[in-house]
Amino acid sequence: FVQIISSIVIISSFTLVFETMNISGKMIFIPILSVALGDGMAEVVAQICQDYKICGGPHQYTTTGCCSGDRKFVRSFEGSATVFIGTLLSTLIAYNESKEDQFTFIICVLPLTMAFMEAKAPHSLDNPFLLAWGYFVILISTTL
Repeated sequence: FVQIISSIVIISSFTLVFETMNISGKMIFIPILSVALGDGMAEVVAQICQDYKICGGPHQYTTTGCCSGDRKFVRSFEGSATVFIGTLLSTLIAYNESKEDQFTFIICVLPLTMAFMEAKAPHSLDNPFLLAWGYFVILISTTL
C-alpha cells in the first residue's frame, strides 16, 4: 500500500516538475516503463531460468538493501539483466524527443544505475526508489 501511494506521489510530482521545465512528456514515461518492464519482469525471468534450468538456472547473489540493516536479500544476475534491458528499451521512447548528448547520457547512465539500484533498493519499496532515481537522472540530463 505504501509503495503504491509513494509511487503515485513521485510520478505526479515529477510530472509537474517536467511540465514546468518544458521537458518532453515522453521523458515522464521512461522510469515508469523501466519499472514495469525491468523490475516487473525480473522475478519472472529468474523463475523461468530456475524452472527450465536455462543456462544452469538463475545465477544468484546476495546483497543488502538500503535501510535494511544487516538483512541479506537474494537477487539473480538474470533478474538484474532484465532490469538493465527493460530500462534500455524504455529509454528508446525518448530518442526523437531529446538532444543527442542528453539521450547519450540517459542511455549510458540509466540502465546500469537502475539495475544496481534495484539490487540495493529498500525491501518492498523498490518501485518508488527506482522511479525517483530515474527521474533524477533525467533531470540531470537536461543540464547537458
